[in-house]
Amino acid sequence: MDIRTLNSADGMAIRYRRWLPAGRVRSALVIVHGIADHSGRYATFATALVEAGHAAYAVDLRGHGLTAEATGVGETGPPGIDGVINDVAQLVELARSESSGTPVFVFGHSIGAVIVQAFVQRHHPQIGGMILCGSPGSSDSVRRIFEGFRGSTTRQYRARSSERYDWLSRDVESVRAYAADPFCGDNIAMSYRYVVGLVALTMRVMRDDAVAGMPATAPILLLSGEEDLASSNAANVRRLHAHLTATGQQVTARYYPQARHDLLHEVVAEQVQADILSWIGDHLA
Repeated sequence: MDIRTLNSADGMAIRYRRWLPAGRVRSALVIVHGIADHSGRYATFATALVEAGHAAYAVDLRGHGLTAEATGVGETGPPGIDGVINDVAQLVELARSESSGTPVFVFGHSIGAVIVQAFVQRHHPQIGGMILCGSPGSSDSVRRIFEGFRGSTTRQYRARSSERYDWLSRDVESVRAYAADPFCGDNIAMSYRYVVGLVALTMRVMRDDAVAGMPATAPILLLSGEEDLASSNAANVRRLHAHLTATGQQVTARYYPQARHDLLHEVVAEQVQADILSWIGDHLA
């Protein structure tokens, strides 16, 4: 793994982590994290990808992780949310150029799934497919993600756990590691402009015409926990699934019983990784 810098169109130093397999690269996967998160938490997933022959590129979004050194913590810089989407597009093209023309897949978790959906709608890229993990599924439920970081959502799990971020996962050690991470949770104070921009973005990308206008050439994998409060226990993802299918998209969905929001840090993480690798393999074939 190495940490590298992508110089954005507006002059920001966007940091990302890159993992490369030792042999032939079968494909590349660009990873887009969610709110109050960072690329370093995807090392286990990236290792599984590399062992299967896939390159992995994980960005620190503006305002997050190491990129916050350039933008400021919880800030996007002058372009606003458009800058975030453009950074993803630039990293996808970089991954494509470094992977000798092999297919590039794009993975987004939580708000990262919304950003990936926006990127595909705006740029209509030639990609192998997109993976939307822990998506809110609708503009109505995106507020639950922000509520979770303010504490109101997590109170619904108090009878079962005393952890501050227990709405993310049933894996207690994973939740504690998240809470202790200086680049996660309450350590990332999102600016009002950033939050408003993300809510407005979600409202745009989830509109019926925006969903219907997505390129049908990019297959979609939806991954959701059935006890994910951020998507009303997967109900909103099921509606998104039905809408995508009705508009002619190639959609595969996996719903995990009792799983919560952060599937790659859940007790079913190994199964989720296996499902992703299997789906990528199917579309490479």
